[in-house]
Amino acid sequence: MRIDLLEQCYWRGRWKMKCFADTGLKGAKGCSVLTKKQCGNCPFYKTVEQKRIDDMKTLKRLKSLDKVTRLHIAAKYQIKGIV
Repeated sequence: MRIDLLEQCYWRGRWKMKCFADTGLKGAKGCSVLTKKQCGNCPFYKTVEQKRIDDMKTLKRLKSLDKVTRLHIAAKYQIKGIV
């Protein structure tokens, strides 16, 4: 397992697992989802591992669609690996 998956973020007096969108070192810089970092009660918060699992589920769902739909989605959103 990569060491950055285990890194924790300190935000306003609380320790929590580092969010997938945290772009800073130990939570100091910013967020790739929101314009202003708000880790405390962020509705997009999920760990790197949770994000990886969600991405796998999304890809599985997209691959289950019919070919015409997959081609349309792949072209529109530039997603590779679903056709």
